[in-house]
Amino acid sequence: GSDVVLRHDASVGAGASIGDGCVLKAGADAGATSQVGVGVTLERNATLDDRVQVGAGCEIGRGSVIESGAVVEGKCVLGPRCVVGAEAQLAEGCVLDKRVSVGAKATLGAGVRVGAGAQIGAGAIVEAGAVIARMAVVPEGARVSAE
Repeated sequence: GSDVVLRHDASVGAGASIGDGCVLKAGADAGATSQVGVGVTLERNATLDDRVQVGAGCEIGRGSVIESGAVVEGKCVLGPRCVVGAEAQLAEGCVLDKRVSVGAKATLGAGVRVGAGAQIGAGAIVEAGAVIARMAVVPEGARVSAE
């Protein structure tokens, strides 16, 4: 895209698509065939593995990792050192505080908020608007409602 800023040691893999106005800070890496929407910021050492999709206006925190095939829709904010597992799905407007772990194939609905250090198990479903407390553990395959 146009007006893309690549800082020192930032890298873009083969076949990756970077939207207009994106910023990849030092050490950030957009993996092969990843798709990064308009106005996304990848903070220092943030990593998108292969086949990751990140929607417009997202902020991916320092040292965070989004694993292969995961989808992070628009306007999501991931704090520092978060991990989003392979093929996980974060709907629009999710906010993850620092050191949050989202397991493989987990699904977070629109506007979900996750407190620092929380762990969402593989295959768990967190419904739109739900709030997960700091340091909480959502078991593998569990379903969390917004109430």
